Amino acid sequence: MQQGYRQMLTWYDSKETALHALKNPPNREAFDGFQQQLMTVLNKLPGILDSPPDSLAAKEFVWEYGSVVKTFYRLKNESDFMLALAKTYQDEKRSAAFDEMYGHGAAKFFSNAVAAFYGRKPPFPKTE
Repeated sequence: MQQGYRQMLTWYDSKETALHALKNPPNREAFDGFQQQLMTVLNKLPGILDSPPDSLAAKEFVWEYGSVVKTFYRLKNESDFMLALAKTYQDEKRSAAFDEMYGHGAAKFFSNAVAAFYGRKPPFPKTE
């Protein structure tokens, strides 16, 4: 659990900012709006799965998703959060559920596109 807090501190700039975010969570209406924005972005995913993870379409997708996350969570920089999220899709069960919703290979594409966008080594090997 302490590692989770440590990671959260990397998403926020300071302990004070992180504590403020924890003590002042968004209201239900804001959360519903956030969910709707994310769904709007995620619904674009099936249409770009055949693109390379470093393509313009993939970059636009990651930028849009990251912008929604950054705004909702009030992050100064969303890159560490997005990379942590991408890493969660390496889990077999989570990956399978994501693929079922957005198409075969969606979790792998998402993770690799996020890694490419933020200049990191993709967590999944390239597909042929």
